[in-house]
Amino acid sequence: MLGTIAEGILKWKATRNLDRVTRATSVAVCSRKGGVGKTTTAVHLAVAAARWHYKRVLLVDMDPQGHVAASLTGVLRHERMKPLSEVFLDKKGDLVDACVSTSLHNLWIVPADDRLEQIQMMLSTRIGREFVLKSAMEKAEDMFDLIVFDCPPNLETLTVNALVASQSVLVPTDLSLLAVEGVGDIAEAVETIRERLGLPVEVAGVIVTRVDGRNKVVNREVTGLLSRRFGRLVMDTRVGSSTSVLKACLDGKPVFDFAPDSRAAQDLKAACDELLDRMEA
Repeated sequence: MLGTIAEGILKWKATRNLDRVTRATSVAVCSRKGGVGKTTTAVHLAVAAARWHYKRVLLVDMDPQGHVAASLTGVLRHERMKPLSEVFLDKKGDLVDACVSTSLHNLWIVPADDRLEQIQMMLSTRIGREFVLKSAMEKAEDMFDLIVFDCPPNLETLTVNALVASQSVLVPTDLSLLAVEGVGDIAEAVETIRERLGLPVEVAGVIVTRVDGRNKVVNREVTGLLSRRFGRLVMDTRVGSSTSVLKACLDGKPVFDFAPDSRAAQDLKAACDELLDRMEA
């Protein structure tokens, strides 16, 4: 099965009339606070990029909670691939070994598995532990156009691996003070990686999610705080709070398919469009 997936993608890329070999762009979706729509943002970024921007997309679930697969149960193929935890533990791990195809055109995922919870401790004594994921991506970068990492809600080993492996970072936040403080933590971590490790990673955008229009005063105050602290990094697109996303998740489908005319679907597509524009700029 792996050979079929890899050969099919490489054959497709070979048919493109390119003057040079293109390599994937990687984006880490990170938040220090849970419950801000991080996985929803990552899933719909990946789906929208595949559907409307015609990119070959790999969505990697780095969060041991495994919410990516739970959100896409209705479109996943039932293939037996190598668990992501084994990719981390192998001396020459290959991310492609963990790929699973979906029924959505141009979209593949790497599901999380239960052992990811133990990986951080198991890697703690390994030299160069921050670069394990980056080292496992060489083949995937040739096979895909965009790689999206859904990170755990912390700044521990798995998240740091995703930041090191990415060129761009998207930070979802709701309009709460705790979430805003978490945005600052992510931004500092990205700056540290860029300066100390010399890697070209940067925050591409801070996206406000789960906006409840009834809380006008709080929304205005926290939005102002975000603008003062992060300026141009704050994206114009805001994603409103919606039951459509929850219902779509329970149905195992993207909201684009479950409720294509909903405000949530419009917001999430606009967020993808804006982020990709920022990344390309």
